Amino acid sequence: MSMHKNQSQPSLTALPPIDDSTVQSNRAWLARYVVHHRQELAMTVAQAAKLSGMELSEWLALEAGWVPGDRKVHHAIAGALQVDISNIGILADIATNHQHRC
Repeated sequence: MSMHKNQSQPSLTALPPIDDSTVQSNRAWLARYVVHHRQELAMTVAQAAKLSGMELSEWLALEAGWVPGDRKVHHAIAGALQVDISNIGILADIATNHQHRC
């Protein structure tokens, strides 16, 4: 077994750094998804908040990029938007994982 570094394999240090714009973009995926599906249902922000059992301020924060960590909130959002919970969960996980890497 050789102790020399294999030049054909990239090192971890060669990966580009994650900047603030990338983090904001990843956080915005969930917000865009929520806005799109709410609008598809012709629902107001107030109606969506009420259906989900969330405060209006929470729903506004969600659409502005807040990523809730509580799975119960993910279920509430999915229920209000009539979408699969896994869609909300995946987008929230992506955003959360990228937040913690910075």
